[in-house]
Amino acid sequence: DYEKLILDTIKKVGGTKLKPVKDELPPEVDYMCIKSVWYKYKDII
Repeated sequence: DYEKLILDTIKKVGGTKLKPVKDELPPEVDYMCIKSVWYKYKDII
């Protein structure tokens, strides 16, 4: 489960674009995972 890692990365690089977040994460984390975390926490990011 990469949820915490994804959330921390979104906070670090900014949550407006997926590509910069994807570039910072391990290759096995796909865009769908990033999107789901972004939507789940969009009110606190």
